[in-house]
Amino acid sequence: ANHAAVSLENHELIDQLQWEATHDTLTGLGNRREFYRCLATALEERPTGTKLAVALVDLDRFKEINDTFGHHTGDTFLKWLGRRFQEALPQEVMVARLGGDEFAVFVAYEGVASDAAVVIEELLRPLWAAAFEIGDVKVAVSASTGVAVAPDHAEDPVTLLQRADVAMYLAKEDHSGVAG
Repeated sequence: ANHAAVSLENHELIDQLQWEATHDTLTGLGNRREFYRCLATALEERPTGTKLAVALVDLDRFKEINDTFGHHTGDTFLKWLGRRFQEALPQEVMVARLGGDEFAVFVAYEGVASDAAVVIEELLRPLWAAAFEIGDVKVAVSASTGVAVAPDHAEDPVTLLQRADVAMYLAKEDHSGVAG
């Protein structure tokens, strides 16, 4: 019985370590490593004619939340947003927290590259519909999002995320919300 209990504890510990290696412990979303792994697999298995829209999402004014209300509130906000991502996005959409206030999303779709920004914007719109409440204060949630498309912009995870990053900075500069 002792050996069985130790074996069970070891198995649970291994499962926990595997989960922690692939997930962000604050939000429960996949982490950067998991995002790259899933994106690489999706690129390899992508059916002919299907495109992958890859989006980099950077929260607007997150620093202000941390500076004004404290890092504990910032962490609470990120947890809340992680739940919103999980609840609002369809299961076939991969979402990960890359770090800080930066998230990444990818989804397969059919169409032309210019459709990707619309696809991503429609997916993310429900996330920004509700305000985050800090006591009596309601904080509107918004983000700047950059989109890159496989195979049009690149066919590897690193380059796709780099291209989405450039597009995200363009969206941030012109306050457009989504740029592709």
